[in-house]
Amino acid sequence: MPQFASKAEEKNYYERQASLEEFLTWYHQQELPEYEKPSLTVDMVLLCYNKEADQLKVLLIQRKGHPFRNSWALPGGFVNRNESTEDSVLRETKEETGVVISQENIEQLHSFSRPDRDPRGWVVTVSYLAFIGEEPLIAGDDAKEVHWFNLERHGQHITLSHE
Repeated sequence: MPQFASKAEEKNYYERQASLEEFLTWYHQQELPEYEKPSLTVDMVLLCYNKEADQLKVLLIQRKGHPFRNSWALPGGFVNRNESTEDSVLRETKEETGVVISQENIEQLHSFSRPDRDPRGWVVTVSYLAFIGEEPLIAGDDAKEVHWFNLERHGQHITLSHE
């Protein structure tokens, strides 16, 4: 192992001259500040348009468990360590609603990162948007029920309703 005259010289060597393997070994041995790590989740905003009724709809699930048990929510869930957020949102949508969509049909919409927004702790959510046909639905996984809700505009307000 090389000897260095200063910490700055050591850092410079490992960041600029050492192999990646040597750098990572050195890096993980350093006393670095501990940064709190958030959990990562995804949510899917699924919209469809019913032409006969001239009605825009959004897909919601009723949560089976805590937190927010029995509340209506967007389909989604935690990202597994081995998957991208795109893969995760496709998996979660299928698991919770039975709806199969592809990466070509989704667009990243927004990320939500306020530390106090989830009672389980710091959770960062990446949301996605997709327009699909009015697919048949199957509640599964964390979903107690799943329904299409009509989006209705009343002045500056939007309300949800379902038959």
